[in-house]
Amino acid sequence: MAIVAPFKALRFNPMKLERLEDVVTPPYDIIDEKKQASFQARNPYNMIYLDISKSPGKGDESEERYKTARNYFTKWQEDDVLIRDEMPAIYLYNIDYTLPSGILLTRKGLVALVGLAEFSEGIVKPHEETFATVTADRLRLMDACQAQFSQVFSLYAENGSNIISTLEKGLPEKPLYEVRDADGGKHTIWPVADEEILVRVQELFRDKSIYIADGHHRYATALQYRNRLREKPGGLLDESPYNFIMMYLCPMEDPGLTVLPTHRLVTLPDDVIPGLPTMDQLARMMSEAFDLQEIKGGSREILVSEVLARMDEKVAEGRKDQTIFGIYHAA
Repeated sequence: MAIVAPFKALRFNPMKLERLEDVVTPPYDIIDEKKQASFQARNPYNMIYLDISKSPGKGDESEERYKTARNYFTKWQEDDVLIRDEMPAIYLYNIDYTLPSGILLTRKGLVALVGLAEFSEGIVKPHEETFATVTADRLRLMDACQAQFSQVFSLYAENGSNIISTLEKGLPEKPLYEVRDADGGKHTIWPVADEEILVRVQELFRDKSIYIADGHHRYATALQYRNRLREKPGGLLDESPYNFIMMYLCPMEDPGLTVLPTHRLVTLPDDVIPGLPTMDQLARMMSEAFDLQEIKGGSREILVSEVLARMDEKVAEGRKDQTIFGIYHAA
């Protein structure tokens, strides 16, 4: 079902940079104006100059910010700050990181092109709605620069296909990059260009669906842009790069894949279960799908610490068939 393809990456030239750490950033959509200014101050070639944050700034609704990104992009290529790989490759991408509990994990994935498909086709599957204003911003940036600057983070089911281990057979002796992020995680990337391995990996993906974990707006943007070009005279050839999007793909079974807690406030209408306090209502409803363990008899700090410790214990068990919630309720 899924079409996965190697590509010739355009990437930072280590020979032109003293520290790669000074040019990499997190995804654009978690960078506010303050963080943007901080990244810009680190290095004149910081990625934020290209993958501009989603906030256009006060009163800036013009095309200037997109033209500026295009000018940087063009100049960096002319100056060999950005260089193109000579051989098409799929890029194995490992991230070593430490959980708040101190557990050290390695998440293994790959970066490749993935054929664009409408969600109705069931090949690429979303879990979020998108907002037109955000997509419009990314569309203007893509149109100005003719490039995709960050991957969509997606998941797939290995089901014994051994895609990662197949790629590992073609690793060169040294990686392209080893970079530390602001949280201490180590990002390591290798190109895999062996033709037999690439063909095999493409075959292994053909019966798989892909699930978007993060990057719905980036995916929607690429779909819109492809559809716009299809409507022009001559349309698009099947092999056109506009029919593809760059993705980071991680197997669901990978032991280094974790979903850390997302903190939310829970409120319920009084009449969901008449006569019961809110916490009792929530516990009653959750008991239909979860095993509940109540922790009590301590201060707020002790109780919260104990809840987090119990959650860490469950994560350390390494089971992939369980979902864990920790809830604190002030009596």
